Amino acid sequence: MIGILTADFNESLISGIEEATNRSEVILFSNNVAPRPFPTWLSVMQIQRSYNFNGSLVAENIASAEILGSLIYPKKKFFYVKTLEWMSLPNINYPALENVYNNDGIDLIAGNLKIYKILESLFKKPIAVMENWDLDGIRGLTNEH
Repeated sequence: MIGILTADFNESLISGIEEATNRSEVILFSNNVAPRPFPTWLSVMQIQRSYNFNGSLVAENIASAEILGSLIYPKKKFFYVKTLEWMSLPNINYPALENVYNNDGIDLIAGNLKIYKILESLFKKPIAVMENWDLDGIRGLTNEH
């Protein structure tokens, strides 16, 4: 089972789930309301429900990665870094970023090679590069086949 902590239900994410081999084993966790139209087969729960989720869990932004770092039940934890969102913050708090990007319990997945190189030089080396959501690729990283 793969869970995804999301804020915006972006089109890339939904397309990635639709293309997955076993899309029924995906749960989205979010405090935002899913947009309409939205696939009725896709499970969505409030983010608080992720606290007892014991599958592999993927965060897609800094805020959800902070939550991910505090969870104890997920088998594997990933932060899918599609953008360097911290570069647009008015004040960069490096120690807070370091708690997320250097968290030993969270594996980083870079959205492209440029992000991979930046993360590797500033924080820790990502375990993979994934340009678009690829749930089968994430499943491969979890050792759950």
